[in-house]
Amino acid sequence: MSVAEYIAIAFKLINFGVLIGLGVYLFKRYALSSIHLHIAKREQKLADLALQTYLLKEQAKAMELVVADQRAVGHGLLQKIDLWNTLVAQYALEREQQKVLYEEALSKKMILQSNYIEMHEAQKKALLPAIAHARIHLEKQYVSLPAGRSFISELMSHMEKSKV
Repeated sequence: MSVAEYIAIAFKLINFGVLIGLGVYLFKRYALSSIHLHIAKREQKLADLALQTYLLKEQAKAMELVVADQRAVGHGLLQKIDLWNTLVAQYALEREQQKVLYEEALSKKMILQSNYIEMHEAQKKALLPAIAHARIHLEKQYVSLPAGRSFISELMSHMEKSKV
């Protein structure tokens, strides 16, 4: 091979090197910064997603605690409602028992009053003939005494006043 061919090959290699160098320079100057920026954005998105995942997991744990607390409160309220229902039923039963006792006492009192009224009416009916009978008997016994008539009158008026 000749020297001219060697020089042409050398210039071709130099041109090829310059073209590769220019391509590397242009790639570094324009494309590499864009690729680095794109990679940085992706890494930032991944970091943001990891943080968001962590925060959501923490929020889910907090919500689970809130739900557990609400369940405990609900369970406590249900127990209070059951207790209240029991107390209301017990109170209603006591009121019913008191009502029955009151009605029985009222019934007994009404029977006693009825018996008393009947007895009082019987006494009134029996008292008039008894007073008349007593007057006749007293007049037979005390009419002959000097103060007998006034004694009988006082006694009869006293008996008539007390019968009312």
